[in-house]
Amino acid sequence: MDFKKLLVCVLSLMPVTFAYANFADSVKSKSKSVTSTVTKQMEQDPHYLESFSAHHRDAMDMAKLARDRAQDPELKRLAAKIIDDESKEIAQMDKLRQTYYPDYQAMEVQPKKVDLSQLEGVKGREFDARFARLMVQHHKSGIKMTNDLVPSLKNQEIKSFAQKMVSKQQDEINKLNQIAKRSESKS
Repeated sequence: MDFKKLLVCVLSLMPVTFAYANFADSVKSKSKSVTSTVTKQMEQDPHYLESFSAHHRDAMDMAKLARDRAQDPELKRLAAKIIDDESKEIAQMDKLRQTYYPDYQAMEVQPKKVDLSQLEGVKGREFDARFARLMVQHHKSGIKMTNDLVPSLKNQEIKSFAQKMVSKQQDEINKLNQIAKRSESKS
């Protein structure tokens, strides 16, 4: 093959080579973008578990106040049940996170804390009513957080757990509202 033919052949392949290089860079860039998006979506599951565990720990701290200070026997029982149930649910969320996302880098999650200063110096039925209203507020924020994240959860077991939490917290809201009404009417 003479030099001219070789040169023509090489020059004719250059646009194809450059086009392929640009295509490969484009695919690599899009692949990174897709991987980042998928990773971000997949991280919603462990993030939900982490956030809801923090939410539960906050509720348990609140429930300890009612267990120790409430006058209403039903509120005392409900507070003890919240402490017991939510400690078990935290363990269940930890197990789900370890099972499905063992390499997930946990972030420190700070739930929006309820202002418990509203309970300082309050006793008896007034404490019961205020506490019940605060826990209702807290549970409503947990339901909102869950409802906001459920559509983006990918793991069916975690999604099912989240949906059970909404139902459970709604049941407790109903009981707390009854306690608050009863306590307010007796104050």
